[in-house]
Amino acid sequence: LGVLPHVLWAILVAVVVFHTAAMAKDHRLETVPAFRRIARAIHITLGIQLCLGGAAYWARVSTAGDPQPMPVMVWTTVLHVVFGALVLGSVVVLALSTFRVLRPAADYAIESHAEGATA
Repeated sequence: LGVLPHVLWAILVAVVVFHTAAMAKDHRLETVPAFRRIARAIHITLGIQLCLGGAAYWARVSTAGDPQPMPVMVWTTVLHVVFGALVLGSVVVLALSTFRVLRPAADYAIESHAEGATA
């Protein structure tokens, strides 16, 4: 199979993550500047991660005949993994921020019902 499954999953994840971050920049959420900052960070880190993925693949192919892993192959691969972790962390921060700011309507109903009962 080679690198094809990795590339196909990378395309799928990139589309989903770019779309999710773009939704955080939506005009309906302009009142929450943190969403825009997190979305910008996601777009930047994902772009860098995709470029590093291509560079890591190129480095692996160009140094395939060498007797040991060359530093360029090691560094591009490590940086690709590091930026993948940064993308994941940024998406988790966006999810937690979204849940904190945009609570489900059921939570409001429970709080308002409880406040009415104690007042």
